[in-house]
Amino acid sequence: RLEQTRWLLRLLPYAIVIPYAANTAGWLMTEIGRQPWIVFGLQQTAEAVSPNVTAEMVLLSLVLFTVIYGVLMAVDIFLLNKYAKDETQVESGVLPE
Repeated sequence: RLEQTRWLLRLLPYAIVIPYAANTAGWLMTEIGRQPWIVFGLQQTAEAVSPNVTAEMVLLSLVLFTVIYGVLMAVDIFLLNKYAKDETQVESGVLPE
């Protein structure tokens, strides 16, 4: 019955973004949650600063991780669309196990 519900079938491809959003939200919550203390009750954030890491290095790593993550998401969406439009399996009537 779900296969015949047009509004749901049109809505489901947009749900592909949900795992990425959940992953990013979880990562943000983890990072924000550890800010007051690096080691609870023993070391403050100001004491954990590395003198060898510059702001440019932090920015570069942030940009690179964002680009890599974006490329992986684009490849995932491309492959999902490619295999969703593949009608050879539907025509034969036999789906792979």
